[in-house]
Order: sequence, then C-alpha cells, then structure tokens
Amino acid sequence: VVHFNLMVTIGLILCGLGDFLLSAGGPEGSQLWFMSGLVSFLVGHLFFISGMISRINLLKPLADPKPWLFVGLALCYMVGYLTLVYMRTDAGTAIKVAIGVYGCTIAAMVSSAWTLRFQEAKAQR
Repeated sequence: VVHFNLMVTIGLILCGLGDFLLSAGGPEGSQLWFMSGLVSFLVGHLFFISGMISRINLLKPLADPKPWLFVGLALCYMVGYLTLVYMRTDAGTAIKVAIGVYGCTIAAMVSSAWTLRFQEAKAQR
C-alpha cells in the first residue's frame, strides 16, 4: 500500500507541475512550455501506472482480474482519440508523435485503473 500511495503522490505532483508548465507559456504558449508540460504529465501518468500495477499484483491472489477486457476498451478509446487528434491537428510531426505517446500512456493508465477497480471489488466479496 505504501508503494501505491507514494507512486500516486509523485504522479499528482508531476501532473501539477505539468499544469504549471502549460500555463506558464501564456496564451500563445511556446512549444518548449507545451512539450515540458506534456513530458511532466507523461511521467506523472507513468507513476500512476506503476502504483496501480503494484496494487494489482498485491491483490492477485485474492481475485483473478480480466485485464484483457479493459486493455481492449482502453485501446478502442486510444484509437478513437488519436484518430480525432490526427484529423484535426495541423501541428508538426513532433507534436503529433508526442500526442500519440501521451494517448497510449493514458490508455495504459485507464486499463490499469479499471483492472484495479474490478479486482478490488472482487477481493472484497
């Protein structure tokens, strides 16, 4: 539980830093501020994923998760999101790649969060 709490706390701090970096660029915002904020959010979400996976592994003996279902749902979300972003974004290739990596990270976080949620519910029964 300590590892989970620590990872989530670090993730929240990094996402807060990401908000600050995005807002520090001003209304026009430079690409450096945007990319710095995006990287901060990305690393923060990796900490969230790490915490959730450690918790899932801790609960594994108590409940058998079906993560494949949630991975599939997250991948559907990711494909839809990335398709929408690519169709509507006139940004350069570097920004599109960064958005794609971020979208994949969000999909992994969604998948691990849903798996953890249903695994904890099973463990409580």
